[in-house]
Amino acid sequence: MRQATAEQGATLDRAVWTDLARMSGAPCFHNTRVPSQSLIDFLSNCVPRTSHVGPGMRVLIDECLDPTVKTLFSGQEAKTVHDLGWDQLPDGPLLKMAQQSFDVFVTIDRNLEYQQNLRKLTLGVVVVEVSKNQMRFYQVLQPELLATVDIDCI
Repeated sequence: MRQATAEQGATLDRAVWTDLARMSGAPCFHNTRVPSQSLIDFLSNCVPRTSHVGPGMRVLIDECLDPTVKTLFSGQEAKTVHDLGWDQLPDGPLLKMAQQSFDVFVTIDRNLEYQQNLRKLTLGVVVVEVSKNQMRFYQVLQPELLATVDIDCI
């Protein structure tokens, strides 16, 4: 097992907290009741797509994102909701249509997980947090975005 650097340890300290009054002291993501073990369990069922044969992921970009974001997904088939003429669809029907043709849905809608039952979907949902909805703020996240859509969870 690899040792964490001091910088990685400091980042982990900001991301995970332990409070005996919450979740019986289990390590949770900072200011939540979500056990960090849930992410580890989820990722243990994931494999890098490089081990699979086939084309890149099919990525749908939500209408609330800067449409030029699709250019960041090199090697992937990326389209925007607007490209498909799905701008007027409410989230539920949009996600239902998206799962028929796409592998991943990228959005900045932080409330989506509370408004829709994402567990019923057959596509991944990536919620991006940027301070402004402008391409330059997404560009710094490009490596993380590509790494995120390049994982299959089975």
